[in-house]
Amino acid sequence: MIYTRSFSWPIATVLALAIFTSCASDPMSNIPPNATIASSGNDQLTYTAPTYGRIWVYDVTNDRIDYSGPLRANEAVTVDPKNNTVTINGRIVSDTLVQGAQHRVYFVSALDNPS
Repeated sequence: MIYTRSFSWPIATVLALAIFTSCASDPMSNIPPNATIASSGNDQLTYTAPTYGRIWVYDVTNDRIDYSGPLRANEAVTVDPKNNTVTINGRIVSDTLVQGAQHRVYFVSALDNPS
């Protein structure tokens, strides 16, 4: 009986970690539900923020977030899969894009998400 208890505890722990890890690994769960799709496609995308806010560059094909961060009013984000880059006003903020993948740029204005 002692052997069974000591054996079942590690199994229960591993199963619990697997369940919690799988829930947290969904990239879309990191994008707030009030975020709007600002731009979408599998070629170069550009979006200029109308107000201060936050953006997410989501790789639809590979189900991952390539970049997320703040964006000031009138700053432009460019998603360029041919050069594997995400830039903000020409400054590279990510160089991990996959060529040929479809991307979406999500935006939430700080006015809509005051947290």
